[in-house]
Amino acid sequence: LMTEDDFVENTGSSPSAYQTVELTLYFANESGDKLVPQKVSARYSSNLSKEKMIVEKLMQGPESGAYPTINPNANLLGVTIKDDICYEYDILPKLTIYSIVNSLVEGTEATQVQITINGESKAKYMGTVDLSQPLKENLELVAADDKK
Repeated sequence: LMTEDDFVENTGSSPSAYQTVELTLYFANESGDKLVPQKVSARYSSNLSKEKMIVEKLMQGPESGAYPTINPNANLLGVTIKDDICYEYDILPKLTIYSIVNSLVEGTEATQVQITINGESKAKYMGTVDLSQPLKENLELVAADDKK
């Protein structure tokens, strides 16, 4: 049976609602060997998944004081969370991967991230990062003075 908790009352003219969230996104430091966290405020539509919005923000690059980790011309096909693992599809070394992993784990309920390239998880990103298994957050890559 349905109860009043099963319904959403929308008194506005638009079926989509906007939410504002505080996120920690990870970008590269100047030397390119560590990640630098940046706190950002993001406003997004309920029609867009939070995990997709996080990856899109990473693709836009940092505001200042850090360097991008993802080519902004990469083709993002989709991002989904299933069984607490975030699945990341079709994105273009190690900082790029953990920029995505760390940002998604901190910003969503995901505990791990499975990245696929052209739909395949049995791949190595740039020939060095094994993508065959879901990846956990790696704070060892975060610059020492920027760790939690």
